[in-house]
Amino acid sequence: MSSEVQIPKSLDQLQTLMGKVVAEPFLWNENGESSAQTKNYAAETVALVNDQKKVNATHRLMLYNRGYWWRLFTLMQDEMPLLVHLLGYANFNRFSSAYLQHFPSETQVLNYLHDYLPKFILTDHEWNTPLYKEVIELEHAYIKAFDAPQLAVLDPQKLSPQEIKTLAEQTFIMQPHTFLFQENWNLVELRIIASKTDDDDLILEPQEAHKKWLIYRSLGNKLNHVEQDRYQWQLLHKIKEGLPFTEAIERAFSELSEEEIELIAPKIQQWFSDWVSCGIFSLKPSP
Repeated sequence: MSSEVQIPKSLDQLQTLMGKVVAEPFLWNENGESSAQTKNYAAETVALVNDQKKVNATHRLMLYNRGYWWRLFTLMQDEMPLLVHLLGYANFNRFSSAYLQHFPSETQVLNYLHDYLPKFILTDHEWNTPLYKEVIELEHAYIKAFDAPQLAVLDPQKLSPQEIKTLAEQTFIMQPHTFLFQENWNLVELRIIASKTDDDDLILEPQEAHKKWLIYRSLGNKLNHVEQDRYQWQLLHKIKEGLPFTEAIERAFSELSEEEIELIAPKIQQWFSDWVSCGIFSLKPSP
């Protein structure tokens, strides 16, 4: 005898009908104002809902419809404070609505709600601009850094003398919660402001800025961002490509002048020590 719970067919049909109404997208005007498309509610669904003294069946369904979308908008707002304070709340909700219509949630686990933002921003719409592409890259990095798993952390103190001796020849894996971000506007700075403000009406204005950042989740589960110079950036990229550490150094700095190499060579050990202390590396398992 099967232990699975069998859902009555009538209940399954009811859930399907209600689900379509609840997920019906809202219309948006040029001012960022929304309205429910109640005319799209299936008549058979409306007929299943009882009128009340002051609220008819259509309006009751609209309240569920609005509640569903506003719950999703709130989740999007919480995860993307920078975009909220670049667009304003009304236009951010319009952005979220367009995104979720292209890439509706496929699971009840809302941790994955933002997974397709990088794909969405490349589609044909008003937000497909260099600035918003960069904003989405940054927001997505913070979102995934918070949720990503933690691999076994490289800890030199736990390695044998022989392992320490050959450490420079090893291949390091960048932790899944670690991202390299290059900005052309002061977006990291603005995201800090956006995440701390209580002013719902604050609209931020990006300024040109060219910086490189290491974004990661610390061992204490705190999201951090550390500015990197171009030499650190080049080396981290080569490590991320999967090159052994010594080869990553050679490839990263192969085109530098002798003067530049003399300048950075004494710094590499300190960079590595700093990165290890951040917990961003894991050792590639032995074959």
